[in-house]
Amino acid sequence: MNLAVKNQPGKVVPLKKELITDWESLPLLLNAEWILKILPKGTLGRDHVYGLWEMPGFPGLRIGRKKVVGRDALRRWLEMQEV
Repeated sequence: MNLAVKNQPGKVVPLKKELITDWESLPLLLNAEWILKILPKGTLGRDHVYGLWEMPGFPGLRIGRKKVVGRDALRRWLEMQEV
């Protein structure tokens, strides 16, 4: 399975599945910093990761000023972005 994330309209960045060895070991709620750790180095910058919350269909939540996404929801979303 090739996971990918769209960082700009029309552009898809492939994710390396081996970077995530065990999804269950990740926290239930992930913030942008965790997403940056999951993505291959240099794939998306901090601004682009925070921009994911503005994308239609991205399963992110806002709790007060914090932006989070459920671990399992992120995984399903990434799989739907498959190329």
